[in-house]
Amino acid sequence: MSNPQYSDPYLIDSLRIFQGLSLRQLAKKAGLDPSSLSYWLRGKESRVSLERLKPAMFLLGLGETGLVPGVHKWSLPTPTREHISRSEKTVQTLLPGGGTIFQIRLGGILNPISTEGLITTLAFVSWVLVPDHFHDVRLIFRIGYHSRTRQLFTPPPFPFASRFLVPANMGNGWRWNTDDSPDTDTPKKWIVLERNNYKKLMEDDFTVEALDNFLGLSNEDAWSWERLVSSLKEQGKTPEEVAKKLGL
Repeated sequence: MSNPQYSDPYLIDSLRIFQGLSLRQLAKKAGLDPSSLSYWLRGKESRVSLERLKPAMFLLGLGETGLVPGVHKWSLPTPTREHISRSEKTVQTLLPGGGTIFQIRLGGILNPISTEGLITTLAFVSWVLVPDHFHDVRLIFRIGYHSRTRQLFTPPPFPFASRFLVPANMGNGWRWNTDDSPDTDTPKKWIVLERNNYKKLMEDDFTVEALDNFLGLSNEDAWSWERLVSSLKEQGKTPEEVAKKLGL
């Protein structure tokens, strides 16, 4: 690798966790011995060379110079301090220079981030990161996506996260798409998607351009069809009703 920090065991293990892969699954997909990979990830002497690690790193979305171009989807297994911290450190390493973070939620959830509704609503909150200096990369964070359904409605193990993603902890220049402080974990403004579109965001494959158009990220004030429909549904209206009122 041209940059040694991209072959750091902590970084690779974090990406493995975010992809929902067990150590054995990653080793099998990359053609590596699980025991040797385990030793390497723990910083111990191992027969695994950096050259032999390349297939594993590529599976995790890493190329010679960092994240490969495209839309990357990472999932935090549980909202613990460890996983939140891992995500922030990983962004700081792979996407330096800052960017804009958009917080997204499923329509109909009144208060997605709250102590009382923590367990039942975390699956319906996500974040999209748009880096300033990596124009061909987008990053979607999810929580609990690779877990079994029953785990989404079971309290995650202690310690609970006392906060969620904080832009300031990802390095200089990371900010919300609002005027909220980068030191806060919950901006006032959300992108709201109705259920089918939220499911599509979580499960479908996107190009960078397609994702930007889908969420209206090309221009923060721009409206995509999906955002328009979601906003109208939040108000109990349909596009047809609005068009009729406008004489269209």
